[in-house]
Amino acid sequence: MRRRPPWWAHVLLALVLRGDAGNAFHGDLDERFVRRYDRDGLRAARRWYRRQVVSTVL
Repeated sequence: MRRRPPWWAHVLLALVLRGDAGNAFHGDLDERFVRRYDRDGLRAARRWYRRQVVSTVL
């Protein structure tokens, strides 16, 4: 399996957050996703990522 966040959440975040600040936030979130994946597994990491994106967009 690939260590990637859900594609739709990744795209949604890219559409909402633009520019340098958006890129920095996106990079930080992706790094935290990988750490969460290593610690808790893919399903838990993807669930966490989705929650982060939804709370950021709303």
